[in-house]
Amino acid sequence: MRLRNWIRRVVASISGRSADIPEHVYNPADLPEFEYTVFTSEFDVVCSWKDIHAYSEPDDRCSDTDVRDLADQLRETRSRLGYEDASTSWATPSGLNRASICILVDMSGSMKGANSEWACVFLEQLDQRLLQAGAEYEILGFTTPNWKGGGPRQVWKMQGEPPFPGRLCELLHIVFRERLDRSPTDGRFELLCDPHILKENVDGEALQWAARRMETSQREYKLLLCISDGVPMDDSTCTSNDAKFLLQHMLDVEVSIVRRPSWRIARIAINYANWDCSEDVDRLDIQSESDPVSGALEFVCDQLRILINKNEKPFNHGSAP
Repeated sequence: MRLRNWIRRVVASISGRSADIPEHVYNPADLPEFEYTVFTSEFDVVCSWKDIHAYSEPDDRCSDTDVRDLADQLRETRSRLGYEDASTSWATPSGLNRASICILVDMSGSMKGANSEWACVFLEQLDQRLLQAGAEYEILGFTTPNWKGGGPRQVWKMQGEPPFPGRLCELLHIVFRERLDRSPTDGRFELLCDPHILKENVDGEALQWAARRMETSQREYKLLLCISDGVPMDDSTCTSNDAKFLLQHMLDVEVSIVRRPSWRIARIAINYANWDCSEDVDRLDIQSESDPVSGALEFVCDQLRILINKNEKPFNHGSAP
């Protein structure tokens, strides 16, 4: 009952009417050809990785057996992908102290299994190396707390399901490492492999969130590295708008960011080579079952060199070395 009352209050705040009269009249002819809109952001959450389970149901969590199985699987994955200690030689780009780095990780349901395990092992190694090098960086993740739209979709239904509602789901943005956090890794990235956390992905708004955080840095150069296995997807949003609504927004956001002076976006595409990204975005294609993380670590170094020294030849798109 409390949830229903909360939803009614949200309805009232959005519509400007009494919560007892949720109906609205919309004229689709008045809508622009493309304009990214958000039905409501009232249910969106930003949290630390330490607090992520506060936003899931008790039954929607790993059991002790699941945790042990996951730990065993990650040990095998680290061995297979060539896990190395951070003391291993890493060619730190010159000028690193002039750059701010943000790593943004897709935590969608399709990342479950080998994809998220590869991402976890890669981030463990990258995190240790960036810490050791004294770099300024953040590591962020993005997903949704629920399937099928959650609170926004319930509000939309109570309003009579007006057409073209815009983004129609809750967002869950997760901070794995803040810029000033120099604490040890402490297994934080293993959460990427928890299948109960991995749900939907709204990439465009995640990119905007990451960029806003980077804007507060005083560093001259800014590199935004995205790790993903495909295009944006939220069933609630895509079935209620144009099917490419989220993809178009992601591409628009990418272009708006890469056009900024001294900014760069790069992507690591896991097991999904044939998908759209801006032509100004360098991409490394990864096969999570076979490609070691060493190639991706070198890719990050290359992107920093290109960003800092514009005269260098760009990295060639394609598979990891």
